[in-house]
Amino acid sequence: MKMKTIIIIGLVAVTSLSSGCATSSNYTLTEADFITKDTTSLLTDLKSNDWWTRNLAAATLGNRGASAIEPLLATLNDPNRQVRIRAAISLTEIYASQKDDPRILNAVLNEARQSDFWIKYNALGCLGQIQHPEVVGVLIEALNDTREEYGESIQRYAAEVLASRSAEATEPLIEVLKSSSIGVRYYAVKALGEIKDP
Repeated sequence: MKMKTIIIIGLVAVTSLSSGCATSSNYTLTEADFITKDTTSLLTDLKSNDWWTRNLAAATLGNRGASAIEPLLATLNDPNRQVRIRAAISLTEIYASQKDDPRILNAVLNEARQSDFWIKYNALGCLGQIQHPEVVGVLIEALNDTREEYGESIQRYAAEVLASRSAEATEPLIEVLKSSSIGVRYYAVKALGEIKDP
């Protein structure tokens, strides 16, 4: 539950920080207005010229199961950053009941490797909800990402998500202690200190 809350906070932050958020005439619409819509109507809304409408449609499709996977995957190419992030979160919600479909895992892993700060940040939060062996490796990549434009935010968040992985992250984090970066080593130690290894 903690990690999901962080994802939502990140999404709210994107609302104010994203330069990709064009003006919308439909800000009065909320997710509640979309809950009762059938899937066909939501898929139509996903192609709207209005980014806020697409954002709400993507959010609602998170509880529509397998039929929403393909449209949401396509939405990861949306020109608007927030819509793209919302699609990734919805795909993560669907993953819980569609773990045999590799497309979701691959898509979220790919989002976590993007250079855009907010897309990367929120994808890391999504990975906190996905239990799969490949996830730890991508989180370790993020922990080792020392690009100056990120400050320490990506490393800090990757460490927090890794700490939630418990024992499976212990050995990879120990390897990270060999890093030449003081910051990377610091967050690796912090994550190791928070892991409850049974």
